[in-house]
Amino acid sequence: MRRTAALLVALLAGCGSSSVPSSAPPSTPSAVVLPAGKSDLPLSGSYLSPDGFVPPLALTVPSGWSSTHRGDDAFDLSKPDPAHDAPSVVVALITPLGDTVATTLAALKKAAKGAVTAATGTLAGLPATGFEEVGGSGQVVASPSGTLALDAFPAGHLRVLGVDIDQVPLLAVVLVPDGTQWASQQADAAVLLEGVRSA
Repeated sequence: MRRTAALLVALLAGCGSSSVPSSAPPSTPSAVVLPAGKSDLPLSGSYLSPDGFVPPLALTVPSGWSSTHRGDDAFDLSKPDPAHDAPSVVVALITPLGDTVATTLAALKKAAKGAVTAATGTLAGLPATGFEEVGGSGQVVASPSGTLALDAFPAGHLRVLGVDIDQVPLLAVVLVPDGTQWASQQADAAVLLEGVRSA
């Protein structure tokens, strides 16, 4: 059953003639569950991963991002390229097939066709390992149920990081189709990923 977000509004009413201000903290909007499906969904604020996504994640998304693909095995966030009808950067969060993230990363790295180097970072607040691929071609990773798949580009640059959360592997893939924009676009993606936590 699809959940919907509710906006919590605190209504403060004075009692009698008391002038003592209320000590209750102001209410804040609740996190919105990302709806399953395929559509262009602009994002800004607090969100939860789609229903059924394991491990469940909470996200704080800066303005300027949107999501196109959302399912119980993967979802993406992207920023548009003002010069092309395509994203300038894509961040995909995927629950891959495999028992551990180490075996999954090893298989993905072995299949990579571009120049590959080791990478480390942080994902969901945990130390993460993975790799970067510059250039290459063909499919890099696909989610188990086919919610999304990401391809390498001859002029592109990508990073794959992974962690195990409660014995479930989680991947984050950052893809920049125009590798000359990697530094700036990867920096935006890093800010986004800093806002991803276990829910």
